[in-house]
Amino acid sequence: MVVLSKMVIVGVVAALLTKTRRVEAGCAALALFACAVVMHLRLVLKPELFSFVFFAAVWLILLRVNEHGKRALLWIIPPLLALWGNFHRGGTIALLMLAVAAVAWAIDSRRRRLLPVAGAVFVLSVGALMLNPGGLYYLTSAFGLGTGATLLGVAEWMPLSLDMPWLSIPWFLLLCAAWATGWALVRRRADMETFSVLLMVSLSFRAVRFIPFAAMVMFPGLAGDLSALARYIGRRLGQKLRPVLLQAGFFAAGLAALGHNYLASYPPSVRGFGAATWLLPVDVAHFLAESPPPGRMWNPLNLSGYLLYALYPQKKVFIDGRADTVYPMGFYEETLKASREPRVLAEQLEKYDIGFAVVESGRAENAALWAIFRHSDWSLVYWDDRAAVMVRRTPEASDYLSEYAYSHLRVDTALERLSKWHDDPNRALLAGEVLENLRRAPNSIRAHYLAALAHRNMGNREGYLHEIKAIEGLAARRDLDLPRSPQ
Repeated sequence: MVVLSKMVIVGVVAALLTKTRRVEAGCAALALFACAVVMHLRLVLKPELFSFVFFAAVWLILLRVNEHGKRALLWIIPPLLALWGNFHRGGTIALLMLAVAAVAWAIDSRRRRLLPVAGAVFVLSVGALMLNPGGLYYLTSAFGLGTGATLLGVAEWMPLSLDMPWLSIPWFLLLCAAWATGWALVRRRADMETFSVLLMVSLSFRAVRFIPFAAMVMFPGLAGDLSALARYIGRRLGQKLRPVLLQAGFFAAGLAALGHNYLASYPPSVRGFGAATWLLPVDVAHFLAESPPPGRMWNPLNLSGYLLYALYPQKKVFIDGRADTVYPMGFYEETLKASREPRVLAEQLEKYDIGFAVVESGRAENAALWAIFRHSDWSLVYWDDRAAVMVRRTPEASDYLSEYAYSHLRVDTALERLSKWHDDPNRALLAGEVLENLRRAPNSIRAHYLAALAHRNMGNREGYLHEIKAIEGLAARRDLDLPRSPQ
């Protein structure tokens, strides 16, 4: 249902964009598919999707007003922003767009009569964006976020850089070049549309999260340029090429670009509907829901989204991607540091009286995580490829720990002890806990691998071969290179 909802939202964005410039279907499709290629890595299951819808609606209104002079349409914007402000913080972008439109209309003598209404709408829009639980902070935080965002190391807040090709930057630069070429050859005028594109492209080089907005404001120009190109080709070829075939060619080219980008961006294991559960803390969330440890939970930002989705309202997350709209910025920065610095993590665990911590086991080499794995006050109760659960040893947790805590299985020593099997006096207890952890985390390649080692050491060839087969199956479904099989 969540994925289908995302598809509907993306479809609404596409529908709104196609209304911004009335051109032939093939031209519109090619421009839309080109923009989709640039946008696709931001079309994720986040509230940001709603910002794309509202932005496309505001952009459509501004273009209609700019082209037809219908000032009354501007009054639709404040109610839209009142809604936008309660869905996502991106509504502040609309104020920048209104300001750019006002500048363009002030320069153009034919449109200066739009300025009084635009000014009134701007004031009303500021008030509309504050009609949310955050009030004025909605505005002030949006402008202040970019100044310290790069210090947080969050990818979507980082400046656009050619060092990060996974952000589809080559496609974005190609889109910018195509728009600029069309502007130089076809439009060659400095108007509201031009100023809006310059604004959004400039913002994209400040933070990559603005790239989809830049693509959306470039869509009308790209679609119009393609329409002009189609007319030029039609004049040159005359009756040799039917217009419908040319439009079909444009559509096929756009669809091919979109399909190629999709296939190049995602391996077979994550294509199609549904979620790639091994990339999310699905199994650990299931364990926590079925066997919740006592006390407050600590979790890193990287695991927060799904934990919030799966555990609410039974358990509250420690941090999540809503950043300073919910959490103080100082706390947010501190929590990001806690995932890297043992001292900060230890301070947070004590300061906030944490009962159990969900940590990223895939990053076990991290010093902060090793510190909690080795600490005598914390016990391991769950361990898979994505996460481990550590529970604090307290009187309140004694009953829980007596049932779930591992006495011998530890993240930092498991492989070493299994490799020195015959020298370990507690090897039978260790093997039992390895197999118990496999029962708790049946989809974990790591858990199957440890179980294979245990079976091999105990001389259980049938169990060993069963685990190797399970590892091969899981790895094949995830397009992963197999770990070296234990000999």
